[in-house]
Amino acid sequence: MLKFNAKNKVSPQRRAAEELLANLKPTLEMEAGRGSITVSHYLQCRHSENEEDLYPSQQQGTGFYAIESVVATGGMGAILRAFDNNLQRTVALKVMLNSAEASESTIYSFVAEAQITGQLEHPNIIPLHDMGVAVDGTIYYTMKLISGRTLREILKEIRDGNDDTIQRYPLDRLLTVFQKVCDGIAYAHARNVVHRDLKPDNVMVGEFGEVLILDWGLAKVLTTEGAAVDAATSEGEEFEGGLPGGDSFATLAGQVKGTPNYMAPEQAEGRVEDIDNRTDVYALGGILHAVLTLHPPITGSNLDEILTKVTGSQITPPLSYNSAEVQNPTGLPAPHCPEGRIPSALSAVAMKCMSYDSDERYMFVEALQGDIAAYQGGYATGAEHAGLFTQLKLLIQRNKKEVFFILLIIAGIVATAASFLTKVQLSALEAKKQTEIAQGKIEELRKSAPAFMDAAINRIIARDFDIAETNITYAIDLDPEVADFYNVLGNVHMARLEIQKAIDNFNKAESLDPNHPHAQGNREICNQIKSGIESGSESNSEAYRDALRLLNTYLIDQKRNAEAFNISEKLGTSDDQLLDDYNKRLWRGRLPENAIIRTNSEFWADLSGLTNASIVGMKGVPLTRLNLAGASEVSDITPLDQMPLRELNLSGTLVDDLATIRSLNSLTKLDLSGCKELADLGSLQGMTNIKWLDISGSAVESLEALAGMNLEYINVSFTGVRDLSPLEDMTALQEFLAENSKVINITPLKNAALRVFKASGTRLKSIDALRGDNHSLEIVEIARSSVTSLAPLADKGRLHRVDLYKTRISDVSALAGKKLTWLDMREMPVSDISALGGMPLQTLRLADTKISSISAIDNAPLEIELDLTNTKISDIQPLKSTRLKKVSLAQTRVQNLEPLKELPLVELRLDGLTGVTQPDLNPIWHCRATLKRLSLTFPSLTAIKLKEIKTIERITYNVSYKQDPDVKYRQSIVDWDTALTYDQFWKDFHRRNPNVDR
Repeated sequence: MLKFNAKNKVSPQRRAAEELLANLKPTLEMEAGRGSITVSHYLQCRHSENEEDLYPSQQQGTGFYAIESVVATGGMGAILRAFDNNLQRTVALKVMLNSAEASESTIYSFVAEAQITGQLEHPNIIPLHDMGVAVDGTIYYTMKLISGRTLREILKEIRDGNDDTIQRYPLDRLLTVFQKVCDGIAYAHARNVVHRDLKPDNVMVGEFGEVLILDWGLAKVLTTEGAAVDAATSEGEEFEGGLPGGDSFATLAGQVKGTPNYMAPEQAEGRVEDIDNRTDVYALGGILHAVLTLHPPITGSNLDEILTKVTGSQITPPLSYNSAEVQNPTGLPAPHCPEGRIPSALSAVAMKCMSYDSDERYMFVEALQGDIAAYQGGYATGAEHAGLFTQLKLLIQRNKKEVFFILLIIAGIVATAASFLTKVQLSALEAKKQTEIAQGKIEELRKSAPAFMDAAINRIIARDFDIAETNITYAIDLDPEVADFYNVLGNVHMARLEIQKAIDNFNKAESLDPNHPHAQGNREICNQIKSGIESGSESNSEAYRDALRLLNTYLIDQKRNAEAFNISEKLGTSDDQLLDDYNKRLWRGRLPENAIIRTNSEFWADLSGLTNASIVGMKGVPLTRLNLAGASEVSDITPLDQMPLRELNLSGTLVDDLATIRSLNSLTKLDLSGCKELADLGSLQGMTNIKWLDISGSAVESLEALAGMNLEYINVSFTGVRDLSPLEDMTALQEFLAENSKVINITPLKNAALRVFKASGTRLKSIDALRGDNHSLEIVEIARSSVTSLAPLADKGRLHRVDLYKTRISDVSALAGKKLTWLDMREMPVSDISALGGMPLQTLRLADTKISSISAIDNAPLEIELDLTNTKISDIQPLKSTRLKKVSLAQTRVQNLEPLKELPLVELRLDGLTGVTQPDLNPIWHCRATLKRLSLTFPSLTAIKLKEIKTIERITYNVSYKQDPDVKYRQSIVDWDTALTYDQFWKDFHRRNPNVDR
């Protein structure tokens, strides 16, 4: 982030900023982009007789904001100083430059930054006022304009020896600032938000003591790749080449996000799944380190050097600065600290925060704050592991009145310790003993070498050949006399087509073990393909491709599928011979001809409904999607071992063992619905890459293996699953389906982010866990459950579909104001439906309720279905303005059918009408263009008019019900299939009324 100061001389950056200001002012300073007008415009024109005077103006200077100056700018964003013309205040306005040309992910990142900041309402988090789009598409938002300095600027002034700053910001006051930063981050963590870019430059200290955390651009949404980093920095300075402070757009490419100097190892290594609250704790430790030392915790001359130090945990403890050469004008290591020296206790706290292993850091920000408070109160911190002497020293400082007595105690202890130490001598025998212990440790390390080989093999299966090489090389360093180690290293080189290196390692394995079972074969295949491979991939010669095909076949025969997939990728999916080979393999297993399809440089296959065939031929085929739904004879999926599958559908198969699934490292979507033999999900444990899982209709009863995963979708319908506690930390869960399951308590879902919740047919009594802003529910289905209150849905403004069929809920007022389009309230003890007023309903089912009026749904845009069966309804006048296709008035008191006259009805039920001796069916004749299904109360003579409606397929005097045979526990459905056909009805009608003209 380039910051500007009025005292600076005019620089190229300053000129660029002024040019930016000139370009932005015309569009940001007009009303038209908002579609509304300013208050001053309204007051001036409100009495005008010309309606156009109140239209938004497109003239510059009429808008909501007057742009004054550029505060800061980065690669893709800028912060401007602006005046709010409505509220008459100065604000900071952040704009996204070139919004119209930005990618969707960049726009989403900008919007997410604003939304997250706006939702975090805390005294130490910068307040956001407004967000909008200017007339030219420039996206912006406004926030509080802070007068003050960043923490980084304060620390730099102390380092430069500025006496005023040193006096104004002693360590105690800086620790107070730090505690306020911790307060804000602790609040964000409580809302499941991780900042991910904490640093002194993102902490603003106001003129009146206020402390605000800035720049939440990386808090939730990963941005697209930033600019290439090629700018070097001087040793000891904070690196900013590709990561300008405060600019949420310029970040490291890929999954690595943040500012390197304060970046936790899991960020630097791209381990996104390991990023959590403790990642921010690491950065807070970095800030504390900088507060103590006045330097970033990790420095370097370029980005690579800094990242190497981060991942290697090469951090200089703050305490060491006390003995380092002093480089500031005051001549003190830390002029702002007591006696000019960094306290050892705070040094220990900072280093604990910045532990490489996140488990060794403070688990929560509050724990870190506790240690800071302990230091400020004169107590020992937990991080320093204070001994007796330190504890006594602190006790003296806290209790100076009793210092004389405490000193006597200390003197006694010191004297005793000194006497003891003089008697301690390390004998030659003890030295020998220590040597033997050291040798034993080395032997223990040597015994661990096979574990590193196993780890290398696992990384090969995951196709992570670089880490595999690191692991197996370490095994060789520990024990260089094991043939297997060299064979595995040769396999790594073979998969990467480093053929000569592979041959050298296979030769070494053979020299150590002439009877090694694999080394000779591996070496021979390498010798066969060596010349073809060396012809080069750039020429893409046929010799090169033949060598790849030969190696691919060899690896598949050796069941080394992961390595084979790596080779097939080098061949490319455009290789027609490779595709033909794959399809021939499947054909030999009686699979459909040309079952493998090539689309968008990927192989996939749809073998749904497969019978009387084997999937053995699929071994080694690099499929990314596979559909085996309904392949009722498939039980063994070992041929899928190590496939690069992203989506796998095993629905309705006989699979009962998921061990092979563990080798599918790319799998994100897994469908196990209807796998009636499957009872154990143990093999899925730790597979955090899976985001979508369906086990409905399986024999699974426990979700324990799913703990630690972060699913976005899970379906446990028609299972014996009862305990949902393994889902407790799945904050990304958006869709939860548990219909006709044994689920009775959904409290573990309280931290999820549900959009869809389905628990129909369960014994669930409460949906209180659905309260909270984290749930943005759109669909809720709790039919035939034991739920009695809808209160938790009162604030769910995104709801559009709700199923309450056959529940005991009597009050639906919580639904008032919702934008429901689909609602099922059949068989509920409800008499008041006034809450439905104003809803854009298209389907509404009110059968078997206590309602007597539908006036509340007057003007509802009903277009699909209305079911009023067995209610006290007599007046259907509100239906006149609808476009319903399906209406049931069966067993109601309706006497006038005139409101149905203009409806495009397809299905109409009038059977069982009460209080009508001779219903007038003439209005139905007007539905003759669309009506297909009709039931009547009895064959009245007025029905003869309906004979002209040739579109009718089924017409009868009543409609029976049937149970859906395929779905257990489902309610009965209307059985139109057993109703009379058109010809059957009229034949019966004339039999009953022989005097009526045919």
